[in-house]
Amino acid sequence: MMTAAEKKLIEDGFERLAQRNSGIDERFIDSLHADEIASERQHRKAFSSRIFYRKATVSLMAKYSVVSDILGFLYDPAHRLTVKDSLYVRSVMLRSQAIVETYGCALFKSFEGFDSTTFTALSYSQLVEPANQAQ
Repeated sequence: MMTAAEKKLIEDGFERLAQRNSGIDERFIDSLHADEIASERQHRKAFSSRIFYRKATVSLMAKYSVVSDILGFLYDPAHRLTVKDSLYVRSVMLRSQAIVETYGCALFKSFEGFDSTTFTALSYSQLVEPANQAQ
């Protein structure tokens, strides 16, 4: 189950993307977030009968996915998608890679001081652990 510190870390990461000094047009980030919200809602609809989410709201988990994709491409330059990958991955991942390729230097500055090690250790499964199992 998600802790308050994990929630704060996710919010902080997303806010760093939206900062003016990141140089990224807010519409790009809003678009990624909106697409991840739709994806998260679809995912929850498919599993709603078995999982009862607590603190892991749809919006928060969408923010987690956006930041996770961006950091993955930012800190792992060897991980690059190809056109062929577009058949198998979420379009958000391709757009996240494009944002990193375009705004990489500004993103590094935006994430200075961010605890990316702790963030990358977060797991979607642990964050949305069903409330009935968390007790």
